[in-house]
Amino acid sequence: MSGIMMMLAGGAAPREPYTVEYLVLAGGASGGKSLNTANGGGGAGGHLEASETFTPDASYTVTIGAGGAAHPWAVQGQGNSGSNSILGTVSSGTATGGGGGGNGFSSTLSGLAGGSGGGSGGTAYGSSNPGGSGTSGQGNDGGLGFVSSAYVMGGGGGGAGAAGLNGGFYPSAPPYYVPQAGAGGGGKDWQSLGTTRAGGGGGAMAYYNAPFGGPPNSYSTQGAGGSGGGTAGAANWNGSASPANSGGGAGALSGPSSNVAGNGGSGVVILRYSGTQQGTGGTVTSAGGYTYHTFNSSGTYVA
Repeated sequence: MSGIMMMLAGGAAPREPYTVEYLVLAGGASGGKSLNTANGGGGAGGHLEASETFTPDASYTVTIGAGGAAHPWAVQGQGNSGSNSILGTVSSGTATGGGGGGNGFSSTLSGLAGGSGGGSGGTAYGSSNPGGSGTSGQGNDGGLGFVSSAYVMGGGGGGAGAAGLNGGFYPSAPPYYVPQAGAGGGGKDWQSLGTTRAGGGGGAMAYYNAPFGGPPNSYSTQGAGGSGGGTAGAANWNGSASPANSGGGAGALSGPSSNVAGNGGSGVVILRYSGTQQGTGGTVTSAGGYTYHTFNSSGTYVA
């Protein structure tokens, strides 16, 4: 029976399939941690936007990826990668967790691959080291760690909108050039969904004995976190966690084993469609002629 005939007979017209735009943002990674070495920042979670036709009354499982856990006070090593966020049963609904940042030990220098890659650590044991690779269409690569004699500089974690910056030498008070940790890559505006910037990469750490021509003391520099949830590197104090549901990468930590690094930011899934509410699940809002369903934790969307 057609929809018109059902209405004439007093029944409700069946709902037609409708187009849903969605954002799937994975969990960001934590940065590398070690004592007085150059560590890489954590990569941001993968950022995926697409659209698909949803079937009325069908169920779609939503999984929110956790941010990579920071190393506890007595542990040193590469940062932990974030977890995937998933919008189930759609053709391209999996965003990849951010890659953990590298640290200043020879066996764990490189940043890990992920939605956006982790920045590389730097160490006196080797030469320049690559950052982790980002996933095509979801994020960017982590920055390059750099080594020059006793000067070691970590790379920033990749962001959803830009690659992490490389560690390197930058001008200070002339004639000195100071080794500088790479900043995290910037996040990405969720323009098609009308929401705010997220998915920034974590900042790196650099460690060195003195600027060129300067006094023989120890120095450290901290790379800034990328806009949109990335946090800065930390030295001799506890690191900062990336905000919840930002997908941001956390900064690297160089300092005593008693200090604790920050966790990466958890992910988020946002759905929107034109007109009044049709489905259920998540936090429901409306703006600009669209209905939004925001999932800050795992759940189910019923179309």
